[in-house]
Amino acid sequence: MVLDDIDPKKLTPMMKHWWSIKKKYPEHLLAYRMGDFFEFFYDDAERISKLIGITLTKRKIGNDSYPLAGVPHHAVTNHFTNLINQGQTIVIVDQLEDPATVKGRIVKRGVTRILSPGTVIDGNMLKSNDNNYIASLVKEKGGFGIA
Repeated sequence: MVLDDIDPKKLTPMMKHWWSIKKKYPEHLLAYRMGDFFEFFYDDAERISKLIGITLTKRKIGNDSYPLAGVPHHAVTNHFTNLINQGQTIVIVDQLEDPATVKGRIVKRGVTRILSPGTVIDGNMLKSNDNNYIASLVKEKGGFGIA
């Protein structure tokens, strides 16, 4: 399924929000927080299912359905580390408010992190027996700083 093939008029409000973010990061896996799970939709669901061996299901909307795969939020470190070790980049869309306080609208969500093989700094995701290098470049008035 190509993103351009998705008709946003047929999507639920939540899926319209997912689609608006996915259009900005079409080549990356988009992990969309839904309650206790990070969900992957359409091509991302098929891709993650093959890469880490999780179950691929389908969700029905009217007469249409789309692929879906999810990872429990308490297990993301292992799954995301596995994906990063396979060279994948993951855009994390998390809930920005407590769902229990939201009535009559979708929960606000936004991109909170982008994980890639070159941006991981979480000690739980790094290989402890390998060298892990990080560099920083800062632009300031009158020049640049590097560390």
